[in-house]
Amino acid sequence: MSTEPTNAAERSALQPRGGAGEVIVGFAVLGLFIAGTIGLLRAWRAIDPVDGAACLAASIVAFGAICYLSFRKL
Repeated sequence: MSTEPTNAAERSALQPRGGAGEVIVGFAVLGLFIAGTIGLLRAWRAIDPVDGAACLAASIVAFGAICYLSFRKL
């Protein structure tokens, strides 16, 4: 006789949550957040408008990647 629960809610409650993959994604999100913040600060202090635009574009890409990773989990 099997001892596994037949109810789907009970089965999902028994499965472990988290893991190494979520920790890695968390560190990636943290790194992207830091990179985006640095990009905004460098764009704010840029002397050349082209450099400012490049830093701003890079920070937008970093924050967009954070949004992608966050919404992909849902």
